[in-house]
Amino acid sequence: MRLLRIELENFGSHQNSSIDLSGIVSATVSGKNGSGKSTAFVDGVLWALFGKCRSDADAMMTHEKQRMMVTVEFSLDGAIYRVSRMRSKTTKAGKSELVFQAMNETAHWVAVGGHKLTETQEAIKSVLGADYDLCATSNFLIQGKADKFSTATPSERKAIMAQVLRLD
Repeated sequence: MRLLRIELENFGSHQNSSIDLSGIVSATVSGKNGSGKSTAFVDGVLWALFGKCRSDADAMMTHEKQRMMVTVEFSLDGAIYRVSRMRSKTTKAGKSELVFQAMNETAHWVAVGGHKLTETQEAIKSVLGADYDLCATSNFLIQGKADKFSTATPSERKAIMAQVLRLD
């Protein structure tokens, strides 16, 4: 998977950020502690793709805001995909939405997810060939959890490696 664009609205310290990575092959992100690097490049991406990040989703919502959204565009195996996840606190229980799309041959976005959030989440997992735990262990160095693989139990490490090698 190659990230192409990350858009964050009221997610952590990012009230309205758009990060275009389409022309970048390799990069290093640096900045002061607390400036939002991990929020954008790790938490935002993982939350958009899997609905999970280092913190509870509602805690990631910018203070005093009622709605947040993260959109991630990525390429994988020659196809381009877009995932948008939204969370709203306008009701007591809150509301979540998830949209998964692929770009077709005429450069239009078409839905590839299901009608329900769980069906769409399974479609994302299927296209990526990975779930949150695998990505959080092998693809992203999560702040404070960079040793997630080495501190896993032997059976957890075996399961992770089986998924990485597609033996599961």
